[in-house]
Amino acid sequence: MRFSLYGLPQFAISATEVFLRLHLLIYLTQFVKMGGQQAGLIVSGSLVLSALFDPLIGRFSDDLKASKGRVTGFIVLSLLIMCLFICLLFLPSWSSEQFFILFLLCLGYQVSYSSFLIPYLSLAKSLIQEEKDIVSLYAWRYLFGSLGALIGISFPFLNKIFDTEGYFVIALAMIFLILVLAPASLKLLKEKKQTSAKTRASKNLGKQLTSLFKNQVFLGYYLTFTILSIGLGLNQTLALYFYKFGLKLTEDETNILLGFYMLVFCISIPFWTKFSENYGKKRALSIGLSVITLVTLFYPFLPERNLIALYSVVTFAGLFTGIVALIDSYLSNVIDFHTLRENEKQANLIFGVWRISDKLSRATGIFIAGIVLDLTINNNQASFTINQAFGYGVFIFLFPATLIFTIQKYADKHHDKVIRILTKKNPSLLYKAEELES
Repeated sequence: MRFSLYGLPQFAISATEVFLRLHLLIYLTQFVKMGGQQAGLIVSGSLVLSALFDPLIGRFSDDLKASKGRVTGFIVLSLLIMCLFICLLFLPSWSSEQFFILFLLCLGYQVSYSSFLIPYLSLAKSLIQEEKDIVSLYAWRYLFGSLGALIGISFPFLNKIFDTEGYFVIALAMIFLILVLAPASLKLLKEKKQTSAKTRASKNLGKQLTSLFKNQVFLGYYLTFTILSIGLGLNQTLALYFYKFGLKLTEDETNILLGFYMLVFCISIPFWTKFSENYGKKRALSIGLSVITLVTLFYPFLPERNLIALYSVVTFAGLFTGIVALIDSYLSNVIDFHTLRENEKQANLIFGVWRISDKLSRATGIFIAGIVLDLTINNNQASFTINQAFGYGVFIFLFPATLIFTIQKYADKHHDKVIRILTKKNPSLLYKAEELES
């Protein structure tokens, strides 16, 4: 029950995030009447600038946990502030001349979203009874997130139902969903106020970051995630163009295909969770990443409107893309290693640094996608097609990410050793569910 409650907020948050990723540029260009460059600068610029706040948020929430013994209040406050920015952003009165205000609203949304997500991800470490539980916990989060993504894709239908234009009605629906699901489920986790003495005086932020990136285990996984995120971001940005211009699918056919993919993705998560419990996260991630990297090589050869071939490839891709549900749980292993190395809990800070990679990778993926579009569908004399760019372009990033991860030496057996050492020498540094009430 606790595991499902932990994942429930992600349902509402993913619905909001997916909608914004798909439609924020459309909103700024079609409804606010901004130019494409202005709108792109708002979206990518707010991502890049907000990334600077993420380590500070992580450090602050680490200190808050150490001094107050709880962080759920901070998480809920961040959600309320995020809802305020969503409401203001989609007011129907904005114009293209109000560039700076809209940029600040997007920046405020990104910072408040990080203020929710960073301590929320770290909270999982305090909910587990055994180390293997972390896989199930993050799997629930991904499962609810995937179901929420389906809702996010369908939000535009609200305009047809209420016969309105713009996105303000959709913004109210997103806010309603967040406020109904997230605070209530977080409250039911019943975080216990319990302060714990620090093992030693905490370093300043600069020294913490320097020490973190000197950790080769963290650095290797960070590089893997960064390069992988660029590839996946490029995939997400170009997918609709690939289906429309490359495979000649209609909008309805594309939406059905995306819904089918998300359904397969959700079904695959329990399988990968069980597989990782039996054979280890490292092996599961290595297999899954290798297969989805190879699948990208098939996309350039898919014939137009061959739905049998397309659904076959999408099914195969969805089954193995479910492996991403293990990414955060493997980071949990890396956090334990760094905790042993530094003799100090820094989970929130690490998740904050993690968010920098996510945001910068997304911004980079959007930028590269823009270049690809100018070289393909926006170019009458293109030397390569959107199909080739979609397949080979994503492969260029997924392949080195998979290679870097596969050659990393830190595996599940090494993590088991880390837990044994912490249990024996300094059990106070373990993240355990005893910090919470049942």
